[in-house]
Amino acid sequence: MNCDRQLAFLATSPPTWIDGVQLLKPTDSSDGSNASEMKVAIDLIGAELRAGHSLSDLNIEERFPHLMPALADHLRDLRMIIQAEHDIESIPISKSGSKESMQIAAMDAALDGYKVTRRIDHGGQGVVFGGMQESTQRDVAIKVMTAGEFSNEKRSRRFAREIRLASDLDLPNIVPVIDSGIVNGQPFLVMPMAYGLDVAKYAELSLPTVRDRVRMVAKIARAVSGAHQEGILHRDLKPSNIMVEEKGEPQILDFGLAKALTSEGIETETTLSVLGQVIGTLPFLSPEQAAGKIDLDERSDVYAMGVLLFVLLTGTYPYDVGFGGETARNNILDSEPRTLAAASALSGGAAGLTAPNWDEQLQAIVSTSIAKKREDRYRSADLFADDLEGYLAGRGVQAQVNAPSLSAWRSLRKYGLPLVATIATILLLVWLIS
Repeated sequence: MNCDRQLAFLATSPPTWIDGVQLLKPTDSSDGSNASEMKVAIDLIGAELRAGHSLSDLNIEERFPHLMPALADHLRDLRMIIQAEHDIESIPISKSGSKESMQIAAMDAALDGYKVTRRIDHGGQGVVFGGMQESTQRDVAIKVMTAGEFSNEKRSRRFAREIRLASDLDLPNIVPVIDSGIVNGQPFLVMPMAYGLDVAKYAELSLPTVRDRVRMVAKIARAVSGAHQEGILHRDLKPSNIMVEEKGEPQILDFGLAKALTSEGIETETTLSVLGQVIGTLPFLSPEQAAGKIDLDERSDVYAMGVLLFVLLTGTYPYDVGFGGETARNNILDSEPRTLAAASALSGGAAGLTAPNWDEQLQAIVSTSIAKKREDRYRSADLFADDLEGYLAGRGVQAQVNAPSLSAWRSLRKYGLPLVATIATILLLVWLIS
């Protein structure tokens, strides 16, 4: 595209406004060169991401079909750049008058018993500050409900539920809540600071073999099982909610989407959920969560851990979910998952993993954990952990019996069994006639 055409392209594109910033929406190119369009698209998406939108909101595949898949490769780098910018922003800022410094100072003045020193992160439900508990001199993380649009009644009740549920947990590998209350009219909770790396980054640096990664997920599954036995379902298990400390022990964070379970293992407090509402993080949602169902149980967390294991082993997801949206949701609901071997070939392999071995037992475990139908999955996190540990010990695993290849079984069940029944019926009729 030459300079004159590019100016015309920009001039005729309908403007979009986000947070007071005027953005441009690219249109299709009629010539063979799309380098300039690619740059405009990347700049546009970058502005939208920095304005607080997520890729799943932007419908990238539908807006820029002629730039795919090259645009997808560029966006992976763009997300890394934006994440780096975010990491830099989380470092304490000493510049006088900066918005973040003022926020930290206000929180420090308002929160008795704590010295607030920095802002660590912020998300849909709250802002996380770092500081020190003065009575014990220990480092803590302080999560405060976000003001403004996030402080409506439902979110306030959900945050209060997080405090109540997490306060009841005193289990290995789960970060406890040690204090809670109200500050500046907003609820807050305090947890010991969890130092380390999220589990995906830790795996890249410290878990070089398949067995190392399986062992890590087995530990996570045992910890999650402990929460289930206390009557709590997490609903948002993903790498950023699992920190691994220096000694290699995982620590599970953030029960902000947690649900209380009944004695039958079904979540309660359904007044806080609405049928059809999707709660959680899209790539790790079970099919029942993606469908907006509210009758969740332990198997939804099992599914998320199965996806986590899949990602740690292959470097990608069981389905195409990278750009979110309805396409990703439909893939979770309807598409058959890739095999470990196919996913590794597609991604080029998980970072930091050497000599992967995709034997039938491991494939069976993964297939069982991420089965579409709940009844085909492990009934509990403990059974999932049992098979992972059995695999590591060289014992037989339950998944071999139940689902060595779920996709093959589904095909047999759909086509083979009816065919066998038909043939048997014909043979019986022939015998009776003769």
